[in-house]
Amino acid sequence: MKQELFNLYNDYFSRNNLKDEEILNFSRPFLIDVSDEYINSHKKVMIIGQETYTWYGLYKDFLNEDNGVKNTQEIYKNFMLENKANYNSPFWNFFNKLEENSNASFIWNNVYKLETIEYLEDSNKLGQKVGFSLLSKNKEYKHLIEKVRIFQKDILIKEIEILKPDIVIFLTGHPYDSLFMDKQFSNIQNFYQDIEEAILLKIDKWKFGRFENEHLPYKTYRTYHPNYLNRASSKILTAEQKDLIFNFLKKQVM
Repeated sequence: MKQELFNLYNDYFSRNNLKDEEILNFSRPFLIDVSDEYINSHKKVMIIGQETYTWYGLYKDFLNEDNGVKNTQEIYKNFMLENKANYNSPFWNFFNKLEENSNASFIWNNVYKLETIEYLEDSNKLGQKVGFSLLSKNKEYKHLIEKVRIFQKDILIKEIEILKPDIVIFLTGHPYDSLFMDKQFSNIQNFYQDIEEAILLKIDKWKFGRFENEHLPYKTYRTYHPNYLNRASSKILTAEQKDLIFNFLKKQVM
């Protein structure tokens, strides 16, 4: 599994695969390192977030390193070992609570492998990095998102094939559906399936649903990013509905 993942990244993120020089000013790629605990676990869980906003330098830094893939996987490994438990954010609070007392082994993934851009063409924004969730709302920069989608096409499918999670949980906003799922997985209209327990509390599949697709395990769920869940008013989700979503997911990973 480790070698397969390394080979995948080595193929995707090599200089030979770079067809667009503008990508050099995107972020260092987000590359997973898989632990022995995960490999040997009888229950594997993949939590998929959105983007990191910054990830230890730029793509050109990564390409200039002698062992870019290995070094970047080490960054991920060290973050998971040293930082995630103490990282105070809605996403990591949600992640850590799901993981707490679970018999499963967890792995973190993100929708975007290349996430930010350094605006070198604008002296007023020199060095500023902006996430693609914000860029997607600006027509001027939508072409950048398309470049990333083309560059990382199908990599999520291949990661899932290699890592073989039993449970996948997407914590992503709906804008990310159109930004990547229609490219990564075909027929997005048939993705969303109702969850019976959620329907009983009037939570429709667009707020909390199961994904059905040949590339995904049966237990693949999607709800809003925890940051949005925290902010969402009771008109979108009541406290009782939010509790059901978390408790349902917690039950799956135990």
